[in-house]
Amino acid sequence: MSDNSDLIKKINGSISDRSLIWSKYDAGINEAQKLDQYPQFNNPNTPLLSSSLSQTQTPPDEIASVNWQLQQEDQKITQSQNKIKQYQEEITQNQKQFFIVMGVGIFLIFILILIIFNN
Repeated sequence: MSDNSDLIKKINGSISDRSLIWSKYDAGINEAQKLDQYPQFNNPNTPLLSSSLSQTQTPPDEIASVNWQLQQEDQKITQSQNKIKQYQEEITQNQKQFFIVMGVGIFLIFILILIIFNN
């Protein structure tokens, strides 16, 4: 009887280990699919990373770490693009103000010249 319970425990342990392996595999596949949105990972000429990015150095953790780093870089790029757009809008506003001031100045000079020459 003891042999059967030991066997059942071993089988249950193996099934549990197998489930854990498959869940890690699924997580790794999910992370790899996230990488597909970045074109540099679809280029076969891009060198692979040689240093470890996670403490466990397992593929799912490495991919998750790369995804996190890419998201951070993507956020920095988005913030920089937003700043560039703001600067471009400020430049456009400054140009409009410049032309308004110049137009008013030229108009006032023209009026002043008309007043001087009409007297």
